[in-house]
Amino acid sequence: MYIDSIEFCIMNNNSKLKICIKTISHIINEKKYRRKWFDNKEEETKFIGLISCVDGRMQHGGMCDRFKGIVSTYCFCKMHSLPFRINYTCPFDLEDYLAPNFYDWRLKEGEYSTSYQNAEVLRLTGEPDPWRYRVPKTTQIHVYANRDSVKLQDPEADWGSLFKELFRPAPVLKKELDSLDFGNYIALVFRFQNKLGDFKEYGCLPFPEEERQALIKKCVDAVKDMHVRFPDFNLLVTSDSTLFLKEVRSFNYVKIISGDRVHIDSKSENIQNDAFIKSFVDFYMISEAERVYCIGTKDMYPSEFPMYAAKLNNRHFERILIS
Repeated sequence: MYIDSIEFCIMNNNSKLKICIKTISHIINEKKYRRKWFDNKEEETKFIGLISCVDGRMQHGGMCDRFKGIVSTYCFCKMHSLPFRINYTCPFDLEDYLAPNFYDWRLKEGEYSTSYQNAEVLRLTGEPDPWRYRVPKTTQIHVYANRDSVKLQDPEADWGSLFKELFRPAPVLKKELDSLDFGNYIALVFRFQNKLGDFKEYGCLPFPEEERQALIKKCVDAVKDMHVRFPDFNLLVTSDSTLFLKEVRSFNYVKIISGDRVHIDSKSENIQNDAFIKSFVDFYMISEAERVYCIGTKDMYPSEFPMYAAKLNNRHFERILIS
């Protein structure tokens, strides 16, 4: 099966070469991970299927990347009538915020195996490699994936529908969502990373002070322009920068979700649960907007977070590049 995957990659055009090299690297590492993480104990195989893993053993990416991989793995399982589970423990238990909806993805007692003879590893991080998914015969497969391959697997499949088959807000999240009422609103998302110096992420360096102020002004002006464009709607403005949100929260047509956001793949150990729930609240509230816009300059990060939130309820999504 691995050889078939490599040959498939090589037989494609030159643009696939990078993916091919990454695929070979993943295959080699999968063998190493299996030897490193599993042991030789003998135990009964209680679960044969795919387990989508977010357990801190790899760099999983942000919230959006994690759910790309989870939903893609579920899509494969659904197409092949395979059992599917989620082992999401880093940096929190997923069940703290999301509950099973129409499919119960929770691991049952004794299902998760660390036996070398019962478990394999499949690494699909960094590139969408749907051809490397496989149907297990006698083992369970621990899948590490953070890319969306749903349409590559099934052009008729809908990412948002698959997500909603798996998840509904858990009580603590539902309570937060029920407390918010923004009327009819448009969602505007601004992703600065650390350009303004107030969001630590992957070593991104802040702009000099003069450039920070110029960037803030451009983005504030973009909010004003969107109000002119949609005068009958409130504007839900979300951002990873508290400095920027302070600049627009006084506008009577702007709605802000309180709380600080953090990158879910952050290495900090001092993050409180309130910071994690903010990402989920943002995601669901953006998904309920009439329209969704990701706005930024060429220096800002073109986040896919709002795009996938829009997919949840098939909302219009658009990127606006400001100069």
